[in-house]
Amino acid sequence: MSQQAETTDIKKKILATGIRVGTQVKTKFMKPF
Repeated sequence: MSQQAETTDIKKKILATGIRVGTQVKTKFMKPF
């Protein structure tokens, strides 16, 4: 149970940071196109 809760918490953190990083990467990739 504790391990499952840890993975979900990590996934939430990755999603929170991933959205921020993802938008930056998207804008960087969109510039050349």
